Amino acid sequence: MPSSRSDFAAQFGIAGAVLMVVQPGERNAFDQRWLEFALWETHGIKLLRHSLAEIEAIAELRDDFALIVDGHQVCLSPVFPLFIMQIAVAYFRSGYTPRDYPSEVEWNARIKIERSRCIKSPNIADHLSGSKKIQQVLGQPEVLKKFASLYCDWLMFKVHSRRRDAPRD
Repeated sequence: MPSSRSDFAAQFGIAGAVLMVVQPGERNAFDQRWLEFALWETHGIKLLRHSLAEIEAIAELRDDFALIVDGHQVCLSPVFPLFIMQIAVAYFRSGYTPRDYPSEVEWNARIKIERSRCIKSPNIADHLSGSKKIQQVLGQPEVLKKFASLYCDWLMFKVHSRRRDAPRD
């Protein structure tokens, strides 16, 4: 992790905030708040926590693919005012299951994030590969064969043939 906001800007190409995508009404925020305070106190980097529906309402995707969040719509506190911020990193703590997308609003927010130039953690390929349905489909031999080399095919055959030949108790 960069040691300052300027290092963050140099490493990621933009001086922006980290957007943590959370469940609506998230109550398990203690570890998230720790990360928020650590980023701010150690690096001067602002972390915003929002659900997909909130992101759709307050974020804008600009022509240059910058994802911009209007902090004035989020927090009207005079003690800690927010400004319009560019998102450098979108960190997903939500969006892993179909239940996280109950309407077009959530899908539109995800598309907005994906189309942006901010760094996504995890990226969409890793996010999808971690879903149970994708793992279930990839676990089918005929599907797995499409992605495996001949060597891997041979190894899988050896492993699976040993499993079938193993004594049953």
